[in-house]
Amino acid sequence: MPELAILLAALEHYRHVANTIEDARRQTEDDAKTRHERFNVFTTLLKEHDEVRLHTRFIHNLLDPKGNHDCGPRFLELFFETLANHPGLDHAGQEKPLPALSLKQWVVQREASRSPYGQIDILIEQAGRFGIAIENKIYAAEQGKQLAGYAGYLNEKFSGKAILIYLTLNGRQSETHDGSLPCLLISYADHILTWLDKCLWETVRIPPINQILLQYRDVVRKLTGKTVASNTMKEIVHYIHSNPDIIRYRQQINAAIEVARAEFLDSFADAITKQLKEKGYNIVPFHKMSRFPPHGGALILTPLPASELNRRGFQIWIENYWEIIVGIKFLKGYKTLSVESQLVIEKAKAILANNPEAQISHREVHPDAWPAGCFTLFKADDDNQVAEFVNKNLSVTAKNMCATILHQIGLLENAFMQAASTTHSPSAEILQ
Repeated sequence: MPELAILLAALEHYRHVANTIEDARRQTEDDAKTRHERFNVFTTLLKEHDEVRLHTRFIHNLLDPKGNHDCGPRFLELFFETLANHPGLDHAGQEKPLPALSLKQWVVQREASRSPYGQIDILIEQAGRFGIAIENKIYAAEQGKQLAGYAGYLNEKFSGKAILIYLTLNGRQSETHDGSLPCLLISYADHILTWLDKCLWETVRIPPINQILLQYRDVVRKLTGKTVASNTMKEIVHYIHSNPDIIRYRQQINAAIEVARAEFLDSFADAITKQLKEKGYNIVPFHKMSRFPPHGGALILTPLPASELNRRGFQIWIENYWEIIVGIKFLKGYKTLSVESQLVIEKAKAILANNPEAQISHREVHPDAWPAGCFTLFKADDDNQVAEFVNKNLSVTAKNMCATILHQIGLLENAFMQAASTTHSPSAEILQ
């Protein structure tokens, strides 16, 4: 049989597996609805992929011996135990167990600012004896020399008696690790779920904590695609064993999926460009939208002539930064501007931070390049979101997204108009 025919047959097997998973997902959703399990305090208040406000804060609280769980260092001990017995990988792909550590005098901080080394998501220190810096990434990419900066701090304070931990959904490698300290690659899909299971067993007789841990584990399972029931997973595994071409052609099929994703993102960018040009915007493409960091694709918009943003020479970027984001970007850093222009930007940022409407999809990212933050449009690296978009009419999706983009630009425009009204307005400055 020709290879193409075999590959198409393998795709049909993939289709069967996908349909089985979709049926299981729907059944799980129906069961959860019946048992009133869909109510989740985390996803009711925040988005399930919110790195800072959801995951970093919750994991920090569990790890902190002084956390309001009142379980002392027990969760920290279980975390150490997990990484000792179930090692993460180093950058060479070798298992690296966490060294044996005592449980005395640990101080755990979140978003720990250590100038000039950067802000560490979770910093775990033991009275000058040992340090652990955890960088937590869901979809976002790293900033500058992020892990190298953390290593600089740990080396200075602990003389090499320290370790970096890079936590991602599936254990991807760091782009900013410089090798000056060991770096442990761990994942939500494996290590965090294993640790949470240990915490659940530990708190089975403490219902308030146990229930919250169950809800958080559900969030992590959804993020990592581990929501398929075990009996269904066994059925899928048996089917794959019976049809090994699924394994044989996995790389080719995955490559085709990535091409399909890229073609959608580029077609989406073209459709958005057409919609925005009809609204009077001048647009210059910057690489293809299907390109991810460190050289992600983008559309660069010149604000409308009558706008405050245009008067100041600002540019609006719609960029693929693992997620599609929109905001004001400065390639050379906004600190190259005059002091007055920087002041306007800072005031506008404060106005956005206090605007409930802006807070829904607005967040900080790379303050020097995106000083007013950015608005998240959708997750380009989220298979579920991309599949939903691919399944819809492209022109309708682009039209709706264009309306969202224009709304976000409007929020920026209003914030900068308010900021400029209380600040002496410098002449327009061409920034890039």
